[in-house]
Amino acid sequence: MAVTQREKEGVVWTHVATVIDAENFLEGFKTHLLSHVQRPNWSPSGTRAKVFVDGFTNKLVALYQEDGPKDDVVLMRINGPGTEKIIDRDAELISTHVLHRAGLAAPVYVQFDNGTCYGYQPGRTVHVSEMGDRAMLGRVAKTMAKLHATEPPPPTHSRALPFVWAKCDDWIAKVPQTFEDPKKNETFQKVIGSLDTLRGQYQWLRGVLKDSRSPLVFCHNDLLCGNLIYNEDAGTVSFIDLEYADVNYSAYDIGNYFCEFAGFVNPDYSRYPDENTQKLFIRFYLEEAAKIIRGEDSLVSDDEVHSLYSEANRFALAAHMLWALWGLFQALYSTKDFDYVAYAGMRFAEFLKRKDEFSALSKH
Repeated sequence: MAVTQREKEGVVWTHVATVIDAENFLEGFKTHLLSHVQRPNWSPSGTRAKVFVDGFTNKLVALYQEDGPKDDVVLMRINGPGTEKIIDRDAELISTHVLHRAGLAAPVYVQFDNGTCYGYQPGRTVHVSEMGDRAMLGRVAKTMAKLHATEPPPPTHSRALPFVWAKCDDWIAKVPQTFEDPKKNETFQKVIGSLDTLRGQYQWLRGVLKDSRSPLVFCHNDLLCGNLIYNEDAGTVSFIDLEYADVNYSAYDIGNYFCEFAGFVNPDYSRYPDENTQKLFIRFYLEEAAKIIRGEDSLVSDDEVHSLYSEANRFALAAHMLWALWGLFQALYSTKDFDYVAYAGMRFAEFLKRKDEFSALSKH
């Protein structure tokens, strides 16, 4: 088992050449990783584990000492099989380092062949029912503004396009005319129609957003409620799971966040926030962004709020398109027992339902 120091884009980290079994993860952690997580007083015999998330793409495990402080926790994420086809794991690790230095993420301790160990951020995940609460809107808006003001890391690849177009271009090029699995293909024809239909709607979307003036900033790009950690004692929200963090339009991060009010499992898009809720969030966001730039509280005009509201809703269409393509791409490679094609169909249906309404919003 080789232990090496890797370096990319000025970031150095420890890599252990081992694969942690998703079922026998505790023994794997104690044998191969415990000595690399900056816990010299932890004993293998006293180490315990609790599964936090056994999700659609990853397994997240909390490691702790049986008799230790309850907040002394190391998180170990075991990546799902095939996820490396979608996610640049080195880029994710570099993004986490950058945001840790900015006080916006936990430290990374060690990378292994199929995952990462990193620090614990106290708190709980935000429930989908809380996302529209005024106080929660303010907390999320404040953290988002800080993230967007953070200098992004240098790209680990050629960054010719913002995240949303780079990913959509890549994934739509890989969607087949016909899925080999008959059940998947039947579902694809039912919920999407054809690849030509999908491509035509994507080109329409590119045309709608080609003149966007939304600034390119460091975005999270996947702010579903499970990636929002609420620390009740501090009254703050932090973001986790930076798998898709990259340079993108700020309005995309906001529009995608609004889409996630629906939830992920059995999403209910009637929960999409109304205009007043959206504009309240956007005002909080713009006020925090102005404060970061000017160092003092600043008034935000109604015109500024409305302009970003219109742009965020147009980019909500892009979010639906991106996650529809994500679902179709996952259907090709994922071994998870989940109907990714049906999920893609739900996102595509919501795109079609909202396209005329959102694209017609005035900027003023």
